[in-house]
Amino acid sequence: MARLIKVPLPVRLVRAIRLCLGRALYQRTQDNLDEEIHQLRVGVKRTRALLRLVRSGLPEAFFEMENLRLRDASRALSSARDRAVMGKLLRRELARLGHPPPEPAPPPRTTQSRTAAAVRRAYRQLERSVAALEDQPLPHDGAELLAQGLGHSRRRARRHFRAALGASGPDAFHEWRKWTKTLLFQLRLARDHLGLKTGRQLKRLSRLEETLGRYNDATTLLDHLGRPSGIRGVPPDLRPALTDALEQRCERLRARVLLLGTKLFTRGTKAWLRKLRLPQKPPPPPEPPPPPTDTETQSPE
Repeated sequence: MARLIKVPLPVRLVRAIRLCLGRALYQRTQDNLDEEIHQLRVGVKRTRALLRLVRSGLPEAFFEMENLRLRDASRALSSARDRAVMGKLLRRELARLGHPPPEPAPPPRTTQSRTAAAVRRAYRQLERSVAALEDQPLPHDGAELLAQGLGHSRRRARRHFRAALGASGPDAFHEWRKWTKTLLFQLRLARDHLGLKTGRQLKRLSRLEETLGRYNDATTLLDHLGRPSGIRGVPPDLRPALTDALEQRCERLRARVLLLGTKLFTRGTKAWLRKLRLPQKPPPPPEPPPPPTDTETQSPE
């Protein structure tokens, strides 16, 4: 029989969401804004993944409200994160071409102010959502919650994988990556805090999400490079060579993620859930025997 959940599920979830918040708050003490934004966005995404994991045990209005608030908080930080990631990738690709990478220029003061305000709002929203989620009553048995939450995320990721198979652009891969990351966060939370045995699924899913991230970064940089304004610090005579290098990189990563996705999403979701061996509810106690009737209690004459 699969392992039983011995600690009430709400206690374990409080531990998980507090850990998400603590990791993000720790970065406020470090002198690295890019890493602080990255960890803050990870904390927001993990909390959203947790909301989706236990969605069937929450009031729908509560889920929709907190999910939208956390989504908006993460989106406000996406441009700052994209600038940092594209800057690192650009410098690496220029170095491969034998061109000295440009020194990273600080963003304009107005951009810095907007980013600082977005960071403060994201921290406040994350703290509010964590506190609100702690107050929600959830069933102590988590088998059905896990099955519904993981199953929903896995079906969405599998659906977007199928869309990516026939897609010509990167948009379908971006949606596939979002649900793959959600499923990855949920599996990690279930493994670390609910004792779920994930086997090799977690390692394979992590490899897929990482490769999808590299593909997304390369396609984003390629899109900015193809704009009329180009990218600051890239000489016009170097743009064709850099474009060719990025296109080749995108093709390699595209083939890689489709191969990994085929290995992970061929099996149906029901069979995938059975293979995970989710925690099961203990069997109900046997019913007591019926009381003896009057005829059974009378002594024979």
